[in-house]
Amino acid sequence: MIVEKLYIPILNFIYKHTSGLSQRTRSILMYSCLTIIIVSTYFYQAKRFFLYDYPAMLNSFIGTCAFIGFLIASIDRKIEMVKIRSWLMYVLMLCGIVIVISGIHHYIGYSYILMGLFMTFLMPPFIIVWCYRRDFDTLFRCIAIIGVLCFICYYFVNMICAPAGMDDTFWGRYGGIAADPNGVAKSAVASCVCGIYLLITWTGRKKIWMIPIISASIGMTLMTVSRANLIALGCILIWGMICGIKYCYHHRDRILLKRIILYAFFLVVLIPVFINGLQLKNVLEKETTKTVSETQVVTSVDSTEPSLSSIQVDKVIEQRMQQEKTVDNGMDLNAVSSGRLEIWQYCIKQSSLLGNDIENKPIIVSDTSHPIYHAHNTVLELLLRSGVFAGGLFFLLELYCAYWILRCVFSKGINTSYELFAVMAITAFGIASLFDIVVLPFAKQTVAMFYLSLPCVMCLNDSVKVENK
Repeated sequence: MIVEKLYIPILNFIYKHTSGLSQRTRSILMYSCLTIIIVSTYFYQAKRFFLYDYPAMLNSFIGTCAFIGFLIASIDRKIEMVKIRSWLMYVLMLCGIVIVISGIHHYIGYSYILMGLFMTFLMPPFIIVWCYRRDFDTLFRCIAIIGVLCFICYYFVNMICAPAGMDDTFWGRYGGIAADPNGVAKSAVASCVCGIYLLITWTGRKKIWMIPIISASIGMTLMTVSRANLIALGCILIWGMICGIKYCYHHRDRILLKRIILYAFFLVVLIPVFINGLQLKNVLEKETTKTVSETQVVTSVDSTEPSLSSIQVDKVIEQRMQQEKTVDNGMDLNAVSSGRLEIWQYCIKQSSLLGNDIENKPIIVSDTSHPIYHAHNTVLELLLRSGVFAGGLFFLLELYCAYWILRCVFSKGINTSYELFAVMAITAFGIASLFDIVVLPFAKQTVAMFYLSLPCVMCLNDSVKVENK
């Protein structure tokens, strides 16, 4: 209860000075701030098309300011003590503290330092406020509506400005305005999560409009041929179906169950329509073995880190293609993972107490002379940058989230709609974190949704207000 006793007086002080705001004004502020957060993630991913020099630090700063506004608008009542999983909050805070300490000791990227401060000082009060409110449907409905609207704009911008097949930079993989197939896939997967949630929770005819949204999301993900995100998409669809059926059974809503089955049929029918809408040109017919991960060819998530010249990119591509030809028959795991196994082994060997200076210790893999500045695994990235404690604590957080998901899906089932959203959002983040760096809160939609879903995980199922004696 130490953290709660520390933050609750501060939150109540804020509420004392904002209690005059009407509920309508609070809703407008919440939607506005959350819109800034979601839009900033899209701008960050589109930096190679519109704003090449758009820095990660600026993105983190804008997202953090919007998150503070969202937190203030969320305090709509006096906060009292509430039961939460305090130990899990301590894990999150300690991880942030270790990241900040390592950032003071050596260079890890200024956006990572800001992320550490975010985890330490902003996430705890956010978790306390929403665990006390417990109306997670209000939170997730706000996220889902804004996420869907932003994706609609994103889809049409891609259709106009970056149609599929306009170049072969990624061997037929659709990169969109982000010039990054994995980034496009994460945006589509996040939209799919929002669409499924609104499909199940909305009433009336307006839920029908979620069918084309989900179809477009699935179609765009297929076009990217992003293996990690395709796995995440498959899990989300399976979770959504299982949890949707359990939710209907628990609430004895046979009409909703029939609609879910009917909607699933229309999803499959509409997917080719939206793929053709993006002017797909035989993307899915190309050999997936020729896909080369942007592990070696794109710049790092922090724009302050070095990037590759076009000559270096060509060399990396040539070397990777030769490697794939040599292992065409053998297909070892390192080749299948686009060199990730070798990178992960290097990161583990280079682990230390406080991490490493990423500028002075690049990753060198055997199949290319090009230095790589990514671990392509979220836990190992924190391990490499900030040390074993940061990586271990974040791994513990992800491990418990995985346990919570499996318990929700297979044990007690989904009794509330907000649990469905949290399960899908955390699944999308967790699978992506295995093969990519998805840790900065405002760099990807899936990451933002993960942090916004944590109050649902940390709130005890039997959570009741503790009488403040």
